Amino acid sequence: MRNYQILDVPRAFHDAQPEQVRPKLTMFKDAWFWIYWLIVVPSLGFMVVLTGAGAYGSDDGVLFVGLFLMVAEIMVVGFVISRLKIAAGTPTRMMVLAVLWGFTGAMGVTLTFGWPISSFAEKMGWHTFVASFGGGYPEEITKALGIWLVLSIGRTWWNRPWHGIVAGMLVGLGFDAYENVLYGLNLGLMHPTSDMSGMLEVFLVRNIFGSGMHVIMSGLVGYGIGQAMFAGRKIEGNGQPGPPRTAAWRLGQVLKWGFAGFASHFAFNMQLQNVDMFVGLAWPVVVWAVSLGGLVIVIVWQTRVLRPALRAGAYPSLTLYRKVGVAPPVPPAWPVPGEVGVASPQKGLAPLPQRQWQPQKAPQQRLPGATHHVPMPEEWK
Repeated sequence: MRNYQILDVPRAFHDAQPEQVRPKLTMFKDAWFWIYWLIVVPSLGFMVVLTGAGAYGSDDGVLFVGLFLMVAEIMVVGFVISRLKIAAGTPTRMMVLAVLWGFTGAMGVTLTFGWPISSFAEKMGWHTFVASFGGGYPEEITKALGIWLVLSIGRTWWNRPWHGIVAGMLVGLGFDAYENVLYGLNLGLMHPTSDMSGMLEVFLVRNIFGSGMHVIMSGLVGYGIGQAMFAGRKIEGNGQPGPPRTAAWRLGQVLKWGFAGFASHFAFNMQLQNVDMFVGLAWPVVVWAVSLGGLVIVIVWQTRVLRPALRAGAYPSLTLYRKVGVAPPVPPAWPVPGEVGVASPQKGLAPLPQRQWQPQKAPQQRLPGATHHVPMPEEWK
């Protein structure tokens, strides 16, 4: 970032400083912040109207039970995601913003552009792929947009490639939970005896066959975006950091992992024609299992990458931004952990005589993912 001094510090070090000295942690309110709300606010109104229309004519209580199930799914799955090591340090406010985009911005934009694409595929006679084009194409793009926005807004806390996975899963969770309710309200009316039974059956079937599919697909897409935004230098064979990542490499990560998420969604939504019933039922389950396996591998891999920093007390970390030319708060110093003269809270590092950090004389361009002044794995330097 231009015209900003950027500093990475362990969260433990930040919290150990007196409250009147340490910088206040806030969301980054640049253009991305306002674009987020410009899309979310009208989409939220659209979702309220759409939900009310779906519940119109249903038995009493169906809407409230559906909304309860939606909230329950978000709370349970969100809690599981928050327990992952890759999600350490994620504040509640960013979890809320990610989930909110999933069931408002992503859903609203998808419903606006999804139907024309589905109609086009149907008129072309591509009956196997009608749902694939109508779902996989617009949904993954709109969820990816939300992942980019929330990572940009929350880059004080989300500053490593695996945080893209976290943001992606949360965006997918919001989308998945609301879609389950929407399908339940509309298809539940077709039940011969009870709207409530119909809604519950639809909700149950969707959570058995393809449980959390949007969480999985968006997690894969989010990893590519996290790589593009936060990946540091590649470590060469001699253990030394190589040249900076190129823009082409970062774009390639977005396209590669974006295609992985899209391909999973496209395959999952395929309506196989003229095949054995067992094959038709097994196909989405196989796609779900392969997609889940891919996401689990990525999460385990990234957890192994962060483990050395976690043991050293350097993770979770914060990325602090200060505009060049803006006077720091009083007292006019922000100590750097691990630097000579600073009492570091990390285990194994002895306190040293006090010394204040002098702000840089020129703006610092820090490669996302690179951390200074604290012991980090070589691939982060």
